[in-house]
Order: sequence, then structure tokens, then C-alpha cells
Amino acid sequence: MLGGEAWPAPARVAILENVASVEVSAERGIVVSDPQSRRPHFSFPNPTPLKIVAGRGQGLEVGPRLLSVSMITLEAIRGGILKIGQREYSGLIDLYRVNGGLLVVNELPLEEYVVGALRGEMSEKWPLEALKAQAVAIRTYTVYHQLLNQAKVYHLAAGTQYQNYAGRVNSASPLWVAVRETQGQVLTLGGQLVVAFYHTDSGGWTERSDLVFSGEMPRLNGIRDEFSVDSPHARWALELPLRDLRELLRRGGIAVGEILDIEVVDRSESLRVQRLEVRHTQGTTPLRGVDFRRLVGYDTLKSTLFAVSMQRDRAIFQGRGWGHGVGLSQYGAKEMGERGYGYRDILVSYYSGTVLASLDTLTLTPPTPTPGPPTPAGAGSSER
Repeated sequence: MLGGEAWPAPARVAILENVASVEVSAERGIVVSDPQSRRPHFSFPNPTPLKIVAGRGQGLEVGPRLLSVSMITLEAIRGGILKIGQREYSGLIDLYRVNGGLLVVNELPLEEYVVGALRGEMSEKWPLEALKAQAVAIRTYTVYHQLLNQAKVYHLAAGTQYQNYAGRVNSASPLWVAVRETQGQVLTLGGQLVVAFYHTDSGGWTERSDLVFSGEMPRLNGIRDEFSVDSPHARWALELPLRDLRELLRRGGIAVGEILDIEVVDRSESLRVQRLEVRHTQGTTPLRGVDFRRLVGYDTLKSTLFAVSMQRDRAIFQGRGWGHGVGLSQYGAKEMGERGYGYRDILVSYYSGTVLASLDTLTLTPPTPTPGPPTPAGAGSSER
């Protein structure tokens, strides 16, 4: 059981936030109803998009009608597929008026969400065993957040701050094979769900979870990762003008003078930067490595596994890997799959000490809340 709901509980994922309007369509039209009672307001039996706007006052403009409500549910007539832009969605679309804008939430069965997130995280052309390992990680991460956020409007958001979610996946996709062959499987440690973090590329070493993420949760240990040393993101370089770095720090609320030097003062066992000092004309500013990366930008500074040197008016970074480094390395899983390892081998390798369990055998209890969502990503892939 999950929060009194019959298992498996639907996943609720925010797909759009703070938008002024949204257009939703379905082949046979849409039923507009109350999300709590499910009683219909009206039907829109038309394949053309139904436009919803945050109307005047507290109401919603829903196509030709003005409804004096702050939330509605959209359902495709005869169980069809809902479409927003070029993306299709299974299940229901809930719309909430929040702070003058619209919050759009897709509510759908857990396994359909898992396959949609798998599509957002890995190519269906990758080895099946890698896809299966990723599916288990996604499912574990999802259920953890269903428990953590069960009282909230949505459990997760679509994007790298949680998991990339690409909507409905065609039933013929090999992604569905990976999901069906691991259905209901999650990772546990000491009888508790782990937070199954994953990232693009470890650069050769994964990181201890407590060195990156705060909150009470089962700790994932770092490992030597031989399978990620030859990926496209195994090595990278960045030249960053000091004036640009100073501006990035300023935008993040860190005021510094003209930057003179950057010195790493502490590294973890995986050699990731734990602490560094920015020396400038107004003094010395200490920063955590994860905070420095956030300020510079996750897509710019790909990881905290780097060395830094100064060259006239530039900082030169030489680094490895992409992402926070905790848990499964996606490119490492790909390499393991190509070498013939099974998904259980992949999971045991990256989530050392964990046990693969079935949801229907577990007693699920809400975890201790953590202060905010996990660190957002770079790489167009998970950075949780």
C-alpha cells in the first residue's frame, strides 16, 4: 500500500509549470471534469486542440467556456491518447491554476511512467540489459518520490531535476520489453528503498551519495568504474574567461573581486572536488565543489571531477565524466551490456550492497523529507 492507495499507485508528473496557456487534443475529443469528484463539466467531441487559459479572477477559460474553478481534469474520449504539442500522453491531464499561471500534471500508471522516463533517459538502441537496469533505477527513484511527495499535487517533475520524461511510448518499442521484464522490481538497502540516483558518465569513479545529496536516506558507496573510462564523455576540457566566471558567481549571489586564482583544497576518495577557494582582489571565497559547479552551470562544468589551472585571463579545467557521479553510470551500463553482463550484474556493480526486491513484497513507508529536490543536471540526462 502507498499512502492508503491501492498498489501500484499512479504516478503524477508535472510536465509544464507556470505557463499562461496550453492546448490539448485527442483524436475523438476530450471530457473536461472535476479532478476530485470526476464529475464532468462538459465534453469537447472535437479532434482540434482545446485551449486552456488562466482566466480572469480565479477561473479557467476552457475552450469556449469560462469555468469558475481553479483545477480541471482532461480525459480522452473512449480511452484515447492526449496530445500536447508533438508529445503524446497516456492517462489523465490535470490542470491547476497556480499563482496566475497553469501547472500541468500527467497522471498515469506507474509502469507507463517508467517507460516514458526510460525513453527520456536512454536510447532504445542501447543493449537491452542496460535498458533493464535503467528501468529498475527509474522505478525505484519514482516510488521513493511517490512516497515522499504523496500529499503534494505531483510526485516528480519532467526534467533533469528529477527524471527526463518523454510521454507515451509506442507498444512496439524495445523500451517496453525492458520495463515488462523488470516489472515491479526495485532496489532496497536494509529493507528500505534506496534513492536510485544515476548520471551520464562517472569518469572512472562513482561518488558516495552523502557527499553530494543531503537528507536521511540509505547511503550509496562509490566504486571504481572501469566501464566508463572510454565513453564519449570520459574526458573533457573547458576554458572559461575569468570575467565570465566572475559574472556567473555574481548571478549566483557570490560577490568577488577580480579573480586571481582557483585552488582545490579538498577532494573525495573518487577525486571529485569537495572544496575549493576562489582567490580574488577582495579576498578569498571558499565554495563546495557541487556549489561551484551549480554556479558555473551543469552543462558547462560537466562534473566536479576536474583539475583547474590559470592561464592569463582564463581558468582551464580538465575533467572526466558528466554528472554528479552517484549510482549508475549510464554509459558504464551501456558498456557492460555490450560486454554481455545482465541487468542484475549492472545493478549490483553500481548499487553495491543493494537487494533487488518486488514491490508487492515490501511494506512501503514515507521517507524522511529532504530539503528540496535533488541537484539538477547537465547533459540532458539524469543528474539526481
